[in-house]
Amino acid sequence: MDDVMIRLKDVRKGYRINSDDGKERRFLHKRETEEYVVFSGVDLEVRRGEVIALLGRNGCGKSTLLKIISEIIEPDCGTVEVNGKVASILELSMGFHNDLTGRENIFLRSELYGIPRKVVATFADDIVGYSDLGKFIDNPVRTYSSGMRARLAFSIMVNVDADIFLVDEALSTGDMAFASKASEHLGNLVRKGKTVIMTSHNMRTIKSVCTRAVWISERRIFMDGPAEEVCDEYSRSINESFEETEKLANDGSSAAQYRLAGYYRKGIGTAADMERYAFWLKQASDRGHVPAMAEYADLLMSVDPKGNLSEALALYKDAAEGNNHDARRRYACLRGDTYKDAGFLLETMRKIAESGYPEDLCMYGSVLHSTALTDTDRARAFETYMEAAEKGSAEGMYRAGMMLRSGTGIEADTERAVELLKKSAYLGHPKAMTVLGDMYMEGRLVGKDPEEAFRWYLLSARTGNPRSQYQVASMLSEGIGTDKDDSEADVWFRRNAESYLNAARLYAADRMCGTYEDVVTLLGPAADSGNNRARLRLAKMMSHMDPETSERMLEEAAIGLCRDRTPLAMSLSKRGTDQERAFTLYRQAADNGDHYAMYAVVCMYRDGTGTEMDRGMYKYYTHMAAEYGNKDAKAVVQKWNMKAKRKAAKEKNRQ
Repeated sequence: MDDVMIRLKDVRKGYRINSDDGKERRFLHKRETEEYVVFSGVDLEVRRGEVIALLGRNGCGKSTLLKIISEIIEPDCGTVEVNGKVASILELSMGFHNDLTGRENIFLRSELYGIPRKVVATFADDIVGYSDLGKFIDNPVRTYSSGMRARLAFSIMVNVDADIFLVDEALSTGDMAFASKASEHLGNLVRKGKTVIMTSHNMRTIKSVCTRAVWISERRIFMDGPAEEVCDEYSRSINESFEETEKLANDGSSAAQYRLAGYYRKGIGTAADMERYAFWLKQASDRGHVPAMAEYADLLMSVDPKGNLSEALALYKDAAEGNNHDARRRYACLRGDTYKDAGFLLETMRKIAESGYPEDLCMYGSVLHSTALTDTDRARAFETYMEAAEKGSAEGMYRAGMMLRSGTGIEADTERAVELLKKSAYLGHPKAMTVLGDMYMEGRLVGKDPEEAFRWYLLSARTGNPRSQYQVASMLSEGIGTDKDDSEADVWFRRNAESYLNAARLYAADRMCGTYEDVVTLLGPAADSGNNRARLRLAKMMSHMDPETSERMLEEAAIGLCRDRTPLAMSLSKRGTDQERAFTLYRQAADNGDHYAMYAVVCMYRDGTGTEMDRGMYKYYTHMAAEYGNKDAKAVVQKWNMKAKRKAAKEKNRQ
């Protein structure tokens, strides 16, 4: 049985418009006209039960196509087949008489759908109740707002026993509560086998309600496919186009104004122009765009910190109330005048960072970043993060990557940002893993790639991250980015549920004086859910009784933070099975602050175990381990210092 409800073949529609060539015309009928083609060669099939969204810029022909389907207008050529009764909301004023009340218009508009008055009378009260118009139902429609008209029109339409429902953008004029109810009702219609075609500029609504989207552009169907894919491509085309962004910015879109400011700042699609950057940034800020307010406040402070302080404070406060974390920090610091007090801390951290050790550099960078008021300050923080990153700091890689991603105080560079975030993630940085998963899942700054997103979420989930565990379970359950596997999804849902009890399990294991079996019973589920503390404790307990399980747990723990790689390195080093890998693991842990691993690296550079002997690196890591508190390294450094003093004394005596 053919379930095609609507079939359009080679449909074309154009309009004659007056040609304005600047010449004066004596007679109106002699005015020249030209044809404006809305679309041409449109082929479209809509099947029973589909919910389709029509996408495209204003004027692309979405409403015209709906009017052709509903037979309000005819195409210039082509064929249109509609197999079923149609109910529609195409224009708010259509079918309403302004001088009649809402209740009277229920009967009038229903008659246009071919429903007798006697039949309408049986469900008129249901329409009134659904519309939520209350006492206003008996007021003339001319007194209604556009939202009230939309609610009444939609309430009438959904009570019509039709097969096909056409809903124009008019529905978006209703309030949020009614829009939610309307979306739910559209879902009910589809479950009953009805077909819905709607137009909307709200991508979130389309993704949640529609099964398919049709993008009309350049007088044709430009893309037709699953709603989420088409919406993402349509959004990307607008976000990445200077011309489209400029149009939207001029129309008053604060998001577009903020993007346009960034284009002028970075010279994307146009010449870099800091005056236009500041202009559009202020426009977006004035319209309440939260990131724009924070960035414009940064700009004001960069230009004149004292003169612009009060205006910047107001902007930081508004952005902070919009949940912008950087704005919260800057507002609090400015209000508390902590920037003045931070001077001593900054100078102290600068001196500490002269060591060149990765962790010292990263901490200095974080203080610079936290107290930054200008792009120059933020650029210094970035340079310090990069120096830490180059020396193996996962945190430095993550922070530098995030700054490159956002372009905060430096030139944005998505490719470099992703490269640094991946390096950080491979070193076990949990936030880097999750950020990469989110970027690929949402298609933010990188091409949307659910498979790549799943890969990063899975790596994060294995380290015990609850949010990533739930994401992995959901993607397995729905077959997004990976093969659908309900049994594996249940495993990850269980691990996610277990993770919320891990703190209590660890606490109980620390407090109780139970047997080996009791501790294993407590910590086993925590270790299985990815908790590294539980894994490492069980691995240590099992090292003699069950070395195979112990080694597996050490391997699992090594996926996470670099400091959790030391136990595996110790095991490999003790068995002598893979000294090169042991050295790599120790070095990664050392570069991220583990002083035990630092001294292990010292010994391996000294003895040439797992790496070549290197006197310079031996001294470097010995000093690092000593400064981080390792007693053995401190003893070695003290001997060196005593030897240096004796040598200096001898030299002095000779003179």
